[in-house]
Amino acid sequence: MLLGHLIHQSIPHALITEAHPKALLWLLKTCELSDLVDGANPAASEHERDAVLAAYAAWVGPRADWRNLFEDEPRPVLPLGTPVNYWMPLPVTPR
Repeated sequence: MLLGHLIHQSIPHALITEAHPKALLWLLKTCELSDLVDGANPAASEHERDAVLAAYAAWVGPRADWRNLFEDEPRPVLPLGTPVNYWMPLPVTPR
């Protein structure tokens, strides 16, 4: 959280993205990183897999037909005031 805050202070236009890797795998209907990323190591640890999935969500989310779930939060909590995103491959819902 502190690193995201410091990045936002120095690069205000940078998107700070949260991820939920297991939910992302379920929504993408895959269990294999190689289905998403060319050259992914099949022997990667769970932590390595989760890091790749978080990077994938941050890279694809804003460019695809994904939804930023943070925008649906009724009372968002931002302890340091840093805006965050939470991209998931879900259709955008009209407001």
